[in-house]
Amino acid sequence: MLFAPRPRRGIIIGLLPGQLVVLAVGLLVAIPAVYTGGVARLAATAPLWGAMVAAAFVTVAGRTLVSWAPTVAHHAWRAVAGQLSYRVRVPRPPEAGRLALPGEAAGLRLHVHPGMTAAMVHDPRARTLTAALRVRSAGTFVLADPREQERRADTWGALLSGYCTGGRLISRIQVLERTMPESGISADAFWRAHGVDDGGWAAQSYREVLATAAPTSERHETLVALSLDLRAAAHQVRAAGGGVGGAAEVLAQQLTLLGRRLPSLDLAHDGWVTAPDLALLLRGAYDPTGLATLVRSKVGRTPGSAGPMAVDEGWATFRADGSWHCVLWVAEWPRVAVPVDVLWPLLLTSGVHRTVSVTFEPIPHDRALRAVRQERVEHESDARQRARSDVLTTETQRREAVDAVRRERELVAGAGDMRYVGLVTVSAPDRQALDVAVEQVRTAAAEAHCELRVLYGQQTQAFTAAALPLARGMQ
Repeated sequence: MLFAPRPRRGIIIGLLPGQLVVLAVGLLVAIPAVYTGGVARLAATAPLWGAMVAAAFVTVAGRTLVSWAPTVAHHAWRAVAGQLSYRVRVPRPPEAGRLALPGEAAGLRLHVHPGMTAAMVHDPRARTLTAALRVRSAGTFVLADPREQERRADTWGALLSGYCTGGRLISRIQVLERTMPESGISADAFWRAHGVDDGGWAAQSYREVLATAAPTSERHETLVALSLDLRAAAHQVRAAGGGVGGAAEVLAQQLTLLGRRLPSLDLAHDGWVTAPDLALLLRGAYDPTGLATLVRSKVGRTPGSAGPMAVDEGWATFRADGSWHCVLWVAEWPRVAVPVDVLWPLLLTSGVHRTVSVTFEPIPHDRALRAVRQERVEHESDARQRARSDVLTTETQRREAVDAVRRERELVAGAGDMRYVGLVTVSAPDRQALDVAVEQVRTAAAEAHCELRVLYGQQTQAFTAAALPLARGMQ
């Protein structure tokens, strides 16, 4: 399996629009200075045009200073406006049907499908309706034969490709895999069903193991969320009765179809995410330290009050109730040919509460074909320009051109194209433990040939997209 390199092409000689703007401003300062005052005036204005050149080329954490400007400005504006902190107003009862979430997710509403009892989240602003289902592997993927792994990967690719055709009703597909504290309920149930509690030494030892190991153990959970684009599905929604109810029927059909396709991937349908399940998912995402207690006590299952009580967002971290979080972006996927189970070091990292989320956005086939052909034209035009200017073609540019040819060949053969983003959320009970956990996850990602970068200044928005099964994107 080979991942395409992340495109880094600019408008002119590899420069991005922001770089061109600040360089143009620098030239508007430097050129008049030379004509009006010569070298002396140019030296006097050096702090101005020099700052523009530095903003265009100096990099911090892999990004140029000018590319940091929108993020820094937005974060500073939110700090001035008091939007980096969130507190629940306890005397005010939660509004019916609204999820009590902070930030941009505050306007999300809950709709329960009457037949499936699936919890569907309606975003009136983005005009989407999202629902999720739990899945579990019918076998062990890591231990499967390489040919079997390739077959499952090809089947998954064909499933995703199907969302690029047929009107593109589904705007996003999110696969979310998380570790969570083990409540011990499953182990206790197994012991009651199969154990022999005769009061002997063996039974006593087993009960002690359950009591000591359950609080420190963890389990894995995988969810797949589908987001229905209400604009693209307007005709189908009207045919189903219109409104949110009609949209719920259309999304239910898509969920049912996905559930039928899971056996071909050797995956088992483990149930829809219901309203109480969604409440527990939200509570567990924001504050995983108290999740095991909630599971055992059967409380905290009301979606309208499932959000955090308090949130404080920093530049690189995010604190909600009793837990600290850090959201990282998969900035680089493997650059070399890798097996399909390449992510196993990251997914099987133990001792860390983390969530790995990959969100796919289907691109309509005709639009993807036009884009890749335009990209080929730009690559060939840039290559001719470099040849005339006697400029060296780098290996990165060569690989991007080869990848564009490969993608066009696959699209012509009937494959689909997807935009995708990988996000990793790391959680811990305190800041010091969070720093240790982040480094551990980064090391595991490096073993998987991936590079993780902290999403500075965007932690609240990134957390909603990365840790919650709502199939939301990053703006």
